[in-house]
Amino acid sequence: MNQETWKPIKIEVIIFLIIIISYCPVYLFSYAFNDDYALLGQVLAGFCDTFKWDIMSGRPLFAYLRLMAYKANIDLIDLAYLRAFSALCAAGFSVHLYMFLKRKSILESNFKRAFLAISLGLLPTFQVYTSWATCSVYVMATWLSLMSYDCLTGVKSRYAGRAIISFLLISASFAIYQPAGMALLAFAFIEICLSDKKIDVKKCILSLVLTACGVVSSAIMTKIIPLMMYGEAFQRAALTHDLIGKAKWFVSGPMRIALSNYNITLSVGYLVISSIVTIVGLFSIFRLNNGGWKLLLVVIFGIGSFSLSLIVSESWATWRTMPGLTIIVTTIFVVGLLAFCDRLPSFGSTLAWGLAAVIAASCSYNIVRGFVIPQRSELQSLAAELSNKVSKDYSGEVMIDITNPTYDAFSKVQRTDEFGNISLANEWSPWGMALYLKNKKGFSFEIPYKPTIANPNQCVDNCIIISTGSAMLKSTTDF
Repeated sequence: MNQETWKPIKIEVIIFLIIIISYCPVYLFSYAFNDDYALLGQVLAGFCDTFKWDIMSGRPLFAYLRLMAYKANIDLIDLAYLRAFSALCAAGFSVHLYMFLKRKSILESNFKRAFLAISLGLLPTFQVYTSWATCSVYVMATWLSLMSYDCLTGVKSRYAGRAIISFLLISASFAIYQPAGMALLAFAFIEICLSDKKIDVKKCILSLVLTACGVVSSAIMTKIIPLMMYGEAFQRAALTHDLIGKAKWFVSGPMRIALSNYNITLSVGYLVISSIVTIVGLFSIFRLNNGGWKLLLVVIFGIGSFSLSLIVSESWATWRTMPGLTIIVTTIFVVGLLAFCDRLPSFGSTLAWGLAAVIAASCSYNIVRGFVIPQRSELQSLAAELSNKVSKDYSGEVMIDITNPTYDAFSKVQRTDEFGNISLANEWSPWGMALYLKNKKGFSFEIPYKPTIANPNQCVDNCIIISTGSAMLKSTTDF
């Protein structure tokens, strides 16, 4: 495992190609998911009401990036370009991470560094970002946090200049997606805790201070900018007072997701095996210089990277909200895998190659079964229901009934509101889906901006009700 097996080939190119190929379903298939349909519907209707929401949410840069997508006249097929951009960012992130590891002399060989960079670039968190066009810039936001930390600690130039650039980069990351900004602590963990050097207290303090600066900039973007632009600000989620309940939720929710790494079904069997490998990884860190203190830093950086979700009363664990925690826990898991490979010197490299192939294959498989198949099937089921119940020359209203959604019609994998979730179960997606189908199939019906109804009495005169649950039941073979 210590031999430089990839010397004849540019390792960065290998990493880039593996990531791009692994994410190929996101740009080879045409589909949309959840909020994507709200984007499509508003493009077709000729208005945009999400800009204010994004500004009020403290994500001004994301608001402008999303507005650029509106002005690009996006169609369903064009969403693949946004997802392709996200895949490119994931590949760029992995290459940058490999170069970061190499420059900092983290791990013993370029092979191990490449394996870690590939493994982190294919995390389910990034799979969600890359598969969901609405979240397509979140990978870039996480990459910006890596750039920020790398700039502050790795570039040899004037310290004041580095500090300013690092602050701008981390502020930009928070301005796109706050959890991505918190991932900076994960990159500090990688440098400080995976190196055999003594703990650099200065870097610990710098990483915490830089993250705090990002949080302060986020607070300004959340409270002050909305007041300046709209004269109001969102009342953010209330702080939690149930510390014990929050700690239990953290263990049963976020930590279970993080420990399950590439297994999106969150099966108990895989969780046990992954936990054992992770413990081996923790032991490997303990054997390093200042190992005991580094284990303490693992806890500090891990909890710190997820602290914004821990301090509020709302408890909702999703892959997209925990890039920092998943990077830290999966890195330890990968260190454990590499420790096992080192025990098999004759074919350790071959085993690691095989593991990399499995991770890459699981990435594509998760995307296909968690996003591509269910979302394409949903749109087809709605199209069939519209064709059966609404004639092309009907000019009355169409209303949507979502009261009995069929969650497992097209996918048996449903975790959080991401992998395997259905778009036809919420209040905003069916409108965009119906408007898209009206435009593509030449219907004449009218559909209001908020077409979902709770009972049939809301649709009586010159009105047809489309039941999304019924549409899916008619299209699936599982019922």
